[in-house]
Amino acid sequence: MLTEQFYKHWSGDKLDSIQCDTRFVDDINDDLQYFIDAETGMCCDDGYTRDELSLYVDDDKLIDEIMKVACHRYGCEMFGDEIRAEHPEQVLQAMMTVYAWIVFSKEMK
Repeated sequence: MLTEQFYKHWSGDKLDSIQCDTRFVDDINDDLQYFIDAETGMCCDDGYTRDELSLYVDDDKLIDEIMKVACHRYGCEMFGDEIRAEHPEQVLQAMMTVYAWIVFSKEMK
């Protein structure tokens, strides 16, 4: 199954978003999470992927290019620091592409 756990985030009595934890892992073996906006239904990574990439790459232009390529490949878009798309599979594929880039770049040094 793609998603293992769901956590609802509330703003007062209004559902704000749903955090979805998967069994896929990032470069440090943390479970990948995506979020679903309760109002729009859009999925995002909440900016975690770009933030993680910035720990290994200190060139903002290169970070932007890596994120752009990953998003374009899977039909996502960047909204600020967030990867966003209509479907969770799109967001997860873009996230895993970036994390694979991180892993390969660390291992090849």
